[in-house]
Amino acid sequence: MRLLLPYAHDINGNLVHIDNAQKGQKYKCPNCGAELLLKISKIPEGQKYHRRNHFVHKGNSDNHCSESFLHKLFKEKCAKYIREKISVQEDLFFEWECEKCNEYHKGNLLKKAVEVVTEYDLGVCKPDLALLDNNGKVIIVIEVIVTHKPEDVAIRHYKDNDIACLQINVEDF
Repeated sequence: MRLLLPYAHDINGNLVHIDNAQKGQKYKCPNCGAELLLKISKIPEGQKYHRRNHFVHKGNSDNHCSESFLHKLFKEKCAKYIREKISVQEDLFFEWECEKCNEYHKGNLLKKAVEVVTEYDLGVCKPDLALLDNNGKVIIVIEVIVTHKPEDVAIRHYKDNDIACLQINVEDF
């Protein structure tokens, strides 16, 4: 799957969506800082061969930055959303399929959480997001999956330390 990059930084460092981009302006990759080109489809939406508007790296067809930026963007937006929920003391429910009983369960992600930290260092791993209780103990981690799942050593660490691990698959912007 090829991810199309819908975001770039303008010359002032502002994040710009492709719908707000303008020809003649300079844009940089939010992940690596390389110069980006604007690709605007001349074929109207809905017609055969239409391609979504997007940014591309100048002289490079590498898709790695799109995947990395998708990961970073989702992680940051997720952390912001959770922080907002914590600040107003709202519940945040999610469902999961239990690997032990193969049934679905529902729980409040913020039942005990009072803080969310990105890239929290647990020694053997750094989960994308860590939710901490009022004693500073990590109770839930969130792993954002774009290209690969967390390593076995991280999953083992979570289980050994009674830390719930929520894995979220993200495939597109």
